[in-house]
Amino acid sequence: MTLECRLSSSDKRLRPEAFVDAPSQVEYLENQCVSLDDFDEGLTVVDMYPRYLDSLVANISDDKHCQHQCSNNRAFACRAYSFYASVSQCFISSDDRISDGPSALLSRPGTNYTERSCGKRAAIDEINKRNDSSASFFAGKGGFGGLSDIGVMPDFMPADTPVNTGIVRFPSAAALAAAADVNSGNNRFPSFGSFGGDSIDRLPVSKCRSDRPHYQKVTGYEALTSRFMSLRPATPATIERTGVLIDCLDKCNIDELCSGKDNNSIKQTCVGIESADGSDSSDAFVQLPLPRSNGSDNFLLRPNSGFSYFESLCLQAVGCDSVWSTERTPGYFMRGVEQEIIRGISRLRCTERCLDERRFVCRSASYDTNPYQS
Repeated sequence: MTLECRLSSSDKRLRPEAFVDAPSQVEYLENQCVSLDDFDEGLTVVDMYPRYLDSLVANISDDKHCQHQCSNNRAFACRAYSFYASVSQCFISSDDRISDGPSALLSRPGTNYTERSCGKRAAIDEINKRNDSSASFFAGKGGFGGLSDIGVMPDFMPADTPVNTGIVRFPSAAALAAAADVNSGNNRFPSFGSFGGDSIDRLPVSKCRSDRPHYQKVTGYEALTSRFMSLRPATPATIERTGVLIDCLDKCNIDELCSGKDNNSIKQTCVGIESADGSDSSDAFVQLPLPRSNGSDNFLLRPNSGFSYFESLCLQAVGCDSVWSTERTPGYFMRGVEQEIIRGISRLRCTERCLDERRFVCRSASYDTNPYQS
């Protein structure tokens, strides 16, 4: 089996035309630690709200107040929001119509959906017109699995577009020092307490012994397993401060048996998933056709609209202060926009390379477990 990791300074929002279908063994990984400062308020759709609700904020007075909640959200990258005037609620989502396609929106009279758009798109589109030769060079004859000149491709090519000047929200020196203090047990990262969580700010000794804890989100999928576990119910005050999603992730983070969770965005409920042995997340290479094998456990993921699966990972990467540091989309990849190609590494190592990349802003990675199929 041949493994291939392609790092890119583009993602599906900067270059949606390059975000394309791929064979079942290919996965798109997106860095959630890249700042959204270049995103502006985009199109508003009336009487709609996002299917995937990551946070519900009460006592919101108007659209501007809701917009402020989205743009100043620290727990995760807010890409869309809806103001529900009749109950003074703001729905905040890390997903948008690029993430979810036609199923991204649900109908509700009196709710206005607004999506944030990237302000760099116009400049990037203009430069792409002048750089078509480099894009076609990387794309080869068929993207993954179809590169006829693979032997002469460079291991690294610097990005020559404005996306190379973006900002990655690496933690401060103080945060790094705290995260590195593994021996004291204070290796929890990020600090859910800073987002209003009510649990202890400490990981179990047996969870992520030598690495740092991260979550990876898989939108539109749920775990297919019998090893569900209940998570300690949150108080109403905690739900009001953080929402169901962050509180559930917080509870899973401090449970040594919890390897991830399923989140039902529509019902605003969650259920934990118990690991097979309570050990650190491993990195199996096997990827199966739908339903897909989860990368670090022995159960399958199956598509289910309105659900998101959050996988608990132990990574050497620093990450950032977002609740989940990466998102994974099975069956897609970025075509023709690579800055670096790395072979022979696992998906976890590919994720780490993108999160820790300093030479350019790594916004995404495309990972293939077997790019040279016969």
